[in-house]
Amino acid sequence: MMAEEIIKKLSETVGYKESEVEMFHAGGHRIRQVKRLSRAASKCSIQAEAVSSRHCNSGHVVGQTFNLDVDGNL
Repeated sequence: MMAEEIIKKLSETVGYKESEVEMFHAGGHRIRQVKRLSRAASKCSIQAEAVSSRHCNSGHVVGQTFNLDVDGNL
């Protein structure tokens, strides 16, 4: 996937404004990082399971599983 496509998909996912998307082009390091994360995301994920839950504000219960991406997002 091309850098432009990756940045567009990321901006749609997280709701970046056009001015925020333009910041990616201010430094090549941001584009390189997003490209690396996109490659890793297709190969790696983390599955976590709630093993204890007491007064959870989010309502998570024991046994509930979560899939996290390489950034730690649900």
